[in-house]
Amino acid sequence: MAIKKMADIVELGKAWWIDLGAELVDFMFIYTTEKRLDVDGKKFKSLSEPYASRKSQGKYRRQSSTAGANLELTGDMMSDLQSRRASDKSVEVGWSAQESQKVVGNADNGRTITRKDKPVAKATEKMIQKLIDKQTKKNIKKNDTVTIIKLGK
Repeated sequence: MAIKKMADIVELGKAWWIDLGAELVDFMFIYTTEKRLDVDGKKFKSLSEPYASRKSQGKYRRQSSTAGANLELTGDMMSDLQSRRASDKSVEVGWSAQESQKVVGNADNGRTITRKDKPVAKATEKMIQKLIDKQTKKNIKKNDTVTIIKLGK
């Protein structure tokens, strides 16, 4: 009978984290641009009347969207959201320095995608946890001969 530490069973690996990063980017894109929800799960603040009017008429250079507050005037900021780094224990998702300034500007205007104290929305946390749980169960099934012994209290 093989005895392994629980950490060996639930190890996710760099490739898994890279895949999670890609799914996270897709989820955040839809959550932000289609559902138009902020990091707190609330609808985005409306656009100012002059800005909304110009946007709906397609008056901005390189404009790709005429929809209301969906953070996609040109599409540059949200398409820049990518996995930036991955290891065997984590993945980092975010924007380039230039596009992150737009993220900050949108937050200042009542459309917050991420905050230092709350990097992702509760719905995003749930999606991540669901994927971790699914992979953990797979890993445990692969190691069905494992016996875990608890000693002491």
